[in-house]
Amino acid sequence: MSSGTIYKNGKDRSGLCNAVNRFISKAQSAIGTSVIGFVLVAIGYVVDSETGDFIGELSNMPVMLNWFVVIMGLIPFVLGMIAWLILGKYPINNEVRAKMREKLSK
Repeated sequence: MSSGTIYKNGKDRSGLCNAVNRFISKAQSAIGTSVIGFVLVAIGYVVDSETGDFIGELSNMPVMLNWFVVIMGLIPFVLGMIAWLILGKYPINNEVRAKMREKLSK
């Protein structure tokens, strides 16, 4: 990460990059945890807050599991497509990377 910033503007910003990386990592963890809760609520999973036991209809369990499988397949697919689009627009390709390495090695 720091070699890219040195190449672009001549300054080492590795401290800033590390701080942003840690913040994004913590934000991803918080969002990931809350998404699981939202998915469970969306498919109809109801839990007693005191005991932690399932209090919904047991006959709905197969339907909930089917929707859970569908959602857990769709989320990675959608996020993968977003990552693929971002990667396609990312300005550093193999040619630019080779120029960076050549310039930084001098």
